Amino acid sequence: MPGYDSKTDQLLRNEETRNEMIFKVIPPSHPSLPSVIRSSIGAPTKEKIVQVLQSYTQPNQYLVGAFDKEKLVGVIGFQLTLSQAIIRHISVQRDYRGKGIGRDLVHFLSQEFHPCTIEAETDEEALGFYQSLNFACQPFQGTYGSQYSCLLDLTRK
Repeated sequence: MPGYDSKTDQLLRNEETRNEMIFKVIPPSHPSLPSVIRSSIGAPTKEKIVQVLQSYTQPNQYLVGAFDKEKLVGVIGFQLTLSQAIIRHISVQRDYRGKGIGRDLVHFLSQEFHPCTIEAETDEEALGFYQSLNFACQPFQGTYGSQYSCLLDLTRK
């Protein structure tokens, strides 16, 4: 798989079960991924979704899926550096929202990849989600208007 190394190969074989959901690293070619990640992409067109998924074939780019049995119902996409994870996309299917799946995706990221910090940029709609996970969020004016830069420092307990 392009962009995947031996650590990724090992993670592809790992999975975790939480609240009857299965969480595991998935490839960008997963057939259900375009419909699940769509809601986390601004102005999603078919071409833009393909471009976003293609970016996850690059080194240090990861996708983790949340599965209800065999059905992909949530995804988190992030870039990983030596000590930091940057959430690029996070999305849960509408019928599965409010069940802690997004929280569990962030938890899987922190437990399996061990970053010191997790960063994300978000809008007003998802601000409460990040704050509920103890991210410190600061407002800024971005390309899409008012946005928030959120940081979770995992070195401070």
